[in-house]
Amino acid sequence: YGGRLVPNQERGRNAGLRLGYQWRFAEGYWLSAQGGNAWRQPTFQEKFGDRGFIIANPVLRNETGINGSLGAHAEGRGWSADLQGFASETEDLITLTQNSQFVLVYRNTDRAQVIGAEARLAAMTRVWTRSELDFTAQRAVNASPASAGARSPPAKSGR
Repeated sequence: YGGRLVPNQERGRNAGLRLGYQWRFAEGYWLSAQGGNAWRQPTFQEKFGDRGFIIANPVLRNETGINGSLGAHAEGRGWSADLQGFASETEDLITLTQNSQFVLVYRNTDRAQVIGAEARLAAMTRVWTRSELDFTAQRAVNASPASAGARSPPAKSGR
């Protein structure tokens, strides 16, 4: 209709699988490991636009990826502490790009890796209060083959 493509149908091509294991080696202390895959379907705006500044892209593919985490937990009388490390890799990222006519359009562009750690400390100093401290650090890296080889080759000497 109006020169636009009919949106492609997503019919069960993706499945989410997550596996995990938790080992309790003492009361209030345990280690855990989890891993699996994930996917995200494009949103309505990403597929159909906003009837304004963003053009629709009905042929967007789902973002897909794999992820994993390792964690530890310890607790005592009135306190608990958690530490978790995580990593994920995602393909077909949906990003908002600008074309040569300065119009915004969503496209499947790159691959990314995210690595991080999360720490949480909770303490109950009184029966009626609880204090928590959370800290998360993560780093995202563009892992696309095109960006990895973006450096120019060394100049050849002519003889």
